[in-house]
Amino acid sequence: MRIYKTRINMLSLVPKGSRICELGALRGDFSEIILALCNPQELVLVDLWDDKVVSGDVNGNTLEEYNGEKLFNLVTERFEWADNVKIMRQMTIKALKKFSNNHFDMIYIDADHSYDAVVKDLKLSFKKIKNGGLIMGHDYDINHKKTNNEYDFGVKRAVDEFCEKQKQTIFAKAFDGCVGYAIKIKK
Repeated sequence: MRIYKTRINMLSLVPKGSRICELGALRGDFSEIILALCNPQELVLVDLWDDKVVSGDVNGNTLEEYNGEKLFNLVTERFEWADNVKIMRQMTIKALKKFSNNHFDMIYIDADHSYDAVVKDLKLSFKKIKNGGLIMGHDYDINHKKTNNEYDFGVKRAVDEFCEKQKQTIFAKAFDGCVGYAIKIKK
């Protein structure tokens, strides 16, 4: 298994010029990094930007509450210059269904962390990702060297079951406070 210090380092797995979808864009901070490091042909940012959004930083620290409308406006303004960025304000499943199967080279899952939501995101992402493409995500596990918090996300269970059912394996992890994962899809 490949080990990375951070999810930013793990982006080195993504080929330049890829078609990328980020499920759960929040403020667009990681989206901006994806754009800069991966130079994607297409970057689709999907989020609901609900009325009230609560999130921590990449390490699961510094929980903050945000106004969804303000976040949506921030992300829209942040990427208005980028012709290769598409912003979709809707449920992840509804957004993904608008793309043909085998469309994306990488899908990054960091939206609703409940077990049921991650199961749905993974199932549909598997259809939308090309053979050899990457499904990556955040909040798979907790790295207590970088966070003091405990979270009971459904991500690990959903990802592990997905890998078993679809005969896939996690081949890389990124050890932020909330551990990231990468699965190279074999269809």
